[in-house]
Amino acid sequence: MARVAITEFAAKKLCFGDVYTGVSVTRETLADAVSELSEDGTYVVKVDAGIKKRGKQGLLAVNVAKKDVSRETGALFDKGFERCVIEDFVSHETQDERYISVELIRSGARVFHSLKGGIEIEDNMDSVEMHLIPLAETLSAIPTIGIEGVPLADLLQKMQEHHFSFLEINPYLTVHNGFTALDMAVEIDSTKESKLPTWAQEHVLHKNAASEAEKAVLEQDARTQAALNLHTLNENGSILTLFSGGGASLVALDSLVSADLQDVVVNYSEYSGAPTRDETEAYVTTLLSVLFESKAANKVILIAGGVANFTDVMATFQGIVDAFKTDIETIKSQNIYVCVRRGGPNQEAGLAHLRGFLAENDVSHDVHDPSLSLGKVGELVKKHI
Repeated sequence: MARVAITEFAAKKLCFGDVYTGVSVTRETLADAVSELSEDGTYVVKVDAGIKKRGKQGLLAVNVAKKDVSRETGALFDKGFERCVIEDFVSHETQDERYISVELIRSGARVFHSLKGGIEIEDNMDSVEMHLIPLAETLSAIPTIGIEGVPLADLLQKMQEHHFSFLEINPYLTVHNGFTALDMAVEIDSTKESKLPTWAQEHVLHKNAASEAEKAVLEQDARTQAALNLHTLNENGSILTLFSGGGASLVALDSLVSADLQDVVVNYSEYSGAPTRDETEAYVTTLLSVLFESKAANKVILIAGGVANFTDVMATFQGIVDAFKTDIETIKSQNIYVCVRRGGPNQEAGLAHLRGFLAENDVSHDVHDPSLSLGKVGELVKKHI
């Protein structure tokens, strides 16, 4: 089923109960919430709208004294956000930050873990370990694997209880009174929203479509067990992105930023959860329609991701080729360059299938397996902008 995000406040409250002391605020409730804060502590103020990398976007403030909380939170509301969360500031060293994510899949649960969390996770993808928890152990919340300092059984139990499909804590600490989740993201089965406690239902973050293309992708996402999304950033940009895998997607996006290309990125789009060939074709067709409408002189399609564990690269690349085939004359007439970096099951067949199609149709391209660093895609793309 489709997944929908909930606020960080709700995610932590559902998982940790009264142990979690954060406060969710709107502009209307801010004054009362601040009046209840202690004068002794300092605080973290964050936008609570399901947005990643808030620090890099100026959407959080840390180590804020009580007297300054209203000002810092008000500044975030002034940027157009409706909800923030105020939490106790936990002083710590960067090297103590850890990463964990748990995703429910048909065969049980897939766990990714790293001893290098926070923003460092993007530069240390090789430090991430993957564990598979069998279905019976997932349902009973009694895993045979253990990760030091992580209450994995409790997390699995809460995921079952509240119908979480995906949970990510980045970073967490184990150096202050046990397990401490600093930043947390949760997605739930959209068909189970009504099963949440009444107060938590108000914290479901429904997606809003800003264009016909975004609306189409929302509808596609609702019809599949995979996850598909489209966020248009610059309708007249040059670079259409088709990313896969959350951490790898951010690395690829950072590579574009490092190449000073952030202002010409058309969109942020990501697929995961093993979409079928037909689902991929429909999704890519919608994304292509956005690029074709752009008034940019030079255009690029960037297909980038990490090394998939379960998504069949051949199946998804067949879908991409199917979409390209339908619109090949427009791709050629607009002289669009295609840049690819992807790996995973059947990668050789999938990459060869796409490479062969592009070569046969005389479309400029670079198609690479994981031997090319994700951090290099920005340099390749910049040559064609």
